[in-house]
Amino acid sequence: MDPKFPGEDSKHRVNTRTFGPGAEEVAHFHKNRCEVWVILSGEIRVSLEGTEFVREAGQCVTIPRHSRHGLKNDRPFACELLEIWIFPREGEEGLEEDHYICEAEIKK
Repeated sequence: MDPKFPGEDSKHRVNTRTFGPGAEEVAHFHKNRCEVWVILSGEIRVSLEGTEFVREAGQCVTIPRHSRHGLKNDRPFACELLEIWIFPREGEEGLEEDHYICEAEIKK
């Protein structure tokens, strides 16, 4: 049996993630899921479809399917967020492979 995220079922997964100072997740997109991030502590710089903004504790970000997005912690303290993956259809295949790095980001 494969390990599951806490709160996982066939339509969503819920997990907490911590981004230490300088941590970054390069721009990417997902074909089979949208995401919601709730900032639990700290602050994080978000890139969403080419627009950058900062979110802090108590705020959230909604990432639609096919939207290019990334994260960077450019603060001197950690940021913890609640990450919710939402699958629009039951039985979606290839969930773990549903992470596509944007070609433009690789060239930087």
